[in-house]
Amino acid sequence: MSIRSPERSNVLANNVVDFGVRVFEGTTLRFPVTGRTTTYMATAGAIEGANTGFPDSVEIFVRILRAEGAQKLALFETIPRPAGYNPTESWWDIVQANSRFYTRRVDLIAKAL
Repeated sequence: MSIRSPERSNVLANNVVDFGVRVFEGTTLRFPVTGRTTTYMATAGAIEGANTGFPDSVEIFVRILRAEGAQKLALFETIPRPAGYNPTESWWDIVQANSRFYTRRVDLIAKAL
């Protein structure tokens, strides 16, 4: 199985083109770290400059194509390009114009036992 092109029976949701999380400590973005690849480890001092090393909130996001957007992307990815294809329109232009972006911020409340 490939994550980039999964078999239809392994797809969890149709038309999802973007999914991710962002980890915060206060208002400071701790993961992903811009400019380098890292793994967020919830241990004291795990992140450079962190006060506690523990996240206190996570932002979860997903972008879902509308049916029309999925059809346009399918045509865009067809080679040779069909008649009426707009060569100035990029893959991302199609996605942005034909999708909905959902986000939810979740506060992580931790207490000592």
